[in-house]
Amino acid sequence: MGKDGSIPTERVARVRVPTLVMNGGNGAPFMLETAKTLSKAIPLAKLSTLDGQTHDVHPEALAPVLVNSSLGDRLTLGALSFRT
Repeated sequence: MGKDGSIPTERVARVRVPTLVMNGGNGAPFMLETAKTLSKAIPLAKLSTLDGQTHDVHPEALAPVLVNSSLGDRLTLGALSFRT
């Protein structure tokens, strides 16, 4: 987020790798809006809402989403890479 709370859409639009943007279905409304904005701004992004989760996601809810992602066999999540 920018210093003014804005979402840096121009900056994230430069991301050129498949990206899974996730949010918790029970999270704060601004987090859902942020996730939607990011997933629209990142060219190869997919949005996934984790039903029943907040910002503190339970690993049991997160793991199946990562394993079953349709982004291919490699996901980039922030600075971390995962092989599925």
